[in-house]
Amino acid sequence: RLWRGLICLHKAVVFPALIILASVVQGGAAAEGISGYLDLAYANFTSDSKDLLGNSSHSDGDSFTQRYNLSLSRTLYPYLRLYASGLFNRSDGATTTNGEKTESTQTTVQPLVDLTLRSPVYTAGARYSRREDTTKSTGAPSVTNINEIYTGILGLKPVSTDFPSLDLRVERSHLYDQEHVS
Repeated sequence: RLWRGLICLHKAVVFPALIILASVVQGGAAAEGISGYLDLAYANFTSDSKDLLGNSSHSDGDSFTQRYNLSLSRTLYPYLRLYASGLFNRSDGATTTNGEKTESTQTTVQPLVDLTLRSPVYTAGARYSRREDTTKSTGAPSVTNINEIYTGILGLKPVSTDFPSLDLRVERSHLYDQEHVS
């Protein structure tokens, strides 16, 4: 089970991330900031219990969690900044209780893109983010929920302190399941 998770890692995240990174970085100092992290965790448990009637229960299980993040920050013009980020999180678990095995997988994919122009006088920007959560469990149908958020910002800061500053922020959130039932 651990090896399946590691193979999934290479298919789903590492190779696409390297391709994106290679296409973004055109020279030695093309990007101001590229960062990321990799977090892998494995857990195992065993539990034995007995109730007041003398019935005993034995459970054991293991889980493997993998989390990857890659972020890019780049100044395109003196006041124009691009920020892009991607998060992939997957948890695979298997539990056996009194001989009955249950497996589950929870996956989250979360890209974000933000393009903002911030000058001393005005601000204008747009942001898109999406979060896709998928849950699979033995004996149950797979469920995928998606949350998309669109954000825009406009702002004005007059040079003179006699005038007030003005900021306008608009946001639209769209939450639905993959089949568009709800």
